[in-house]
Amino acid sequence: MKDNTYLKRLILYADPLGVNNTKSISDAMIEGNFASGIISNLYVIGNNINDNGLVAIADALKANTVLTHLDIGKNVIKDPGALLLYAALSNQVGNANSAVEVLGLQWNYITNVGANLIAKLLTENNKIKCLDLHANRIEYNGTKTIANALMHNTALKYLDISSNLLTQAEIYDLKQYFKTTATNLDYVFLDTNDLGTYSCMKLKYCDIDDTRLNDICNNKNITEYHNDVIGWRR
Repeated sequence: MKDNTYLKRLILYADPLGVNNTKSISDAMIEGNFASGIISNLYVIGNNINDNGLVAIADALKANTVLTHLDIGKNVIKDPGALLLYAALSNQVGNANSAVEVLGLQWNYITNVGANLIAKLLTENNKIKCLDLHANRIEYNGTKTIANALMHNTALKYLDISSNLLTQAEIYDLKQYFKTTATNLDYVFLDTNDLGTYSCMKLKYCDIDDTRLNDICNNKNITEYHNDVIGWRR
């Protein structure tokens, strides 16, 4: 990657990278073409990366000014990992020049503790426009903390916090909250939804460059949500 001047999108899906190889990737983000303006989209999904492996990526994020899309979904990231991301991406304690706009943390193990850190990040980072927390272990209080933080955030347009530990009554309450509270969100998703639809909506509203998935989604004829069953447009 240090000698490559063409590659812009790197996808490492469902491979057991482990801590050592994650460190190699993060070194490239600092020393190689990640930092010099080539790779802007990094998807490290389903690779069994835990919080120890995330240390290396978080360190790289503190130096990187090019990466716009970071998806580390379907790993083993817990609350300490959320703290690492906060420390890397916060304008106050991390990289004020970070270019990350799309952050995928879906299918991990983040609880209310990590949600509170993410909420704090959203009050101190005004660049992230798309946040995916689908299928973690966040409960009502953590979700409400994130919702409250968005009153002080003008960047976030898309939030997926569906398939977490919310009851139907709590989901209803949160929907009413989002409908009546002034935020800059365009789309918010709270209910459980099927994986195909969820992926297609994320593709559409998070500026993800994936021609193959885009073709699949077009064939599914998924347009916009227009009801309260899964999500809605404000």
